[in-house]
Amino acid sequence: MNLVLHSYRYYDKNNKNYYYTYIFGRASEYGYPLLGLKTRLYNSQEYLPFNYQISGMIYMQKTKLFNIEWRSKLDFKLSKKYELSLKTKHTPYISAFAQIMSNNKYNENFYYEIDRDIFSQYKLDHQTGLNFGDSIIFQPYLDTILKTGISMTTNEDNHILELDNISLNTQIQQFINPFIIDIKYRFRLYNSDNDRTNSFSKNLFSLKLSWNKWFKNFKFIDLGCELSYEIESKVSSGMFFIKYYFDNDLKNRIFFSEEAIFSNNY
Repeated sequence: MNLVLHSYRYYDKNNKNYYYTYIFGRASEYGYPLLGLKTRLYNSQEYLPFNYQISGMIYMQKTKLFNIEWRSKLDFKLSKKYELSLKTKHTPYISAFAQIMSNNKYNENFYYEIDRDIFSQYKLDHQTGLNFGDSIIFQPYLDTILKTGISMTTNEDNHILELDNISLNTQIQQFINPFIIDIKYRFRLYNSDNDRTNSFSKNLFSLKLSWNKWFKNFKFIDLGCELSYEIESKVSSGMFFIKYYFDNDLKNRIFFSEEAIFSNNY
């Protein structure tokens, strides 16, 4: 179960940079709790032919031997948004990622103790790679947003020009006053390669329920919960979050255009 501990947003209007950072904790069924930090810089300049985003993260967890295991990842993404109509947009993108982790070999006892965001054989084999795809956003009404997309990730380091997996995503965001319902479905196909005799697929569902409100002094509160379930592994996870934004008079300009913010009137 995840719990967001602290988040920070900032909009640099001179350089059109959107900054977002948050710290969270996660309880584990078998091992010690996990502590994570994620950060993102999104830039949207009119004079550039593309937008770019730099994302970083680090996860840390203590083991039963009182060692600190960790994993860190950096991602650089280029994208370009095109308007197909007043209600429809599509955004092709390409990104490159690199990650490092404290442990570089598989150990059965260690594996069952450590969170999968810290270590897995798949992450160990895919420490660098490329990801590219396209997403389509359709907003038929002010309170409804429909999203779909496809993404492809390259294989491990020595076969970077081969596809490792293909993902199809569908998402529905619906504002039903005073709540926001967010339903997601992801289908991912892993191709057969040197590590896999046969291809296989995974299906992931998630449901998020949230409530937010702007106040007259441009303060903003956002709270809710999210549940996800993977059919094949029968693994479920959840998250509670409470976010309060203050000391910023830019209202929803701290959120860039790809983030859907439905809100109650203040």
